[in-house]
Amino acid sequence: MREGDEDGAEVTFEPRKPGTSSALVLNWLPYFQPTWADIQSAAQAVKLANGEKPVISQRTSVEAMASIFGVTDVDSELRQMGDEKQRDIEEAREAMEADFAMRDEGGENDEGTPKKPGDPGGAGGGKGETAEARQKGKEEKAT
Repeated sequence: MREGDEDGAEVTFEPRKPGTSSALVLNWLPYFQPTWADIQSAAQAVKLANGEKPVISQRTSVEAMASIFGVTDVDSELRQMGDEKQRDIEEAREAMEADFAMRDEGGENDEGTPKKPGDPGGAGGGKGETAEARQKGKEEKAT
């Protein structure tokens, strides 16, 4: 069917037949992709609502960021992250052992601060008292 519009131009209308489906399914996807600020805001809100617990797995987060940082092997990246975590744990354990050894050798006074050279059992003062002996001394002072 053809009709004219206000300018006299011809407009064509084609008859259309609706489909035979009885159900209409709408897809309400976002019109625009979220920005990084949108993603960060949403992730923080969900994490807060979730009791500060992670809301996606480490694998999912690495997969999501892989193309941005040029990661081509997600499994290798996850193994490397695990290795780094294990090294951090080992370094912390060694530091704690060194700290305990220093305390057992009398490296701190009764207040928990490092002893000075010349203090009984202090730095350079030979073998110091054990933690048990220091505790016993504290108890004796209290009575």
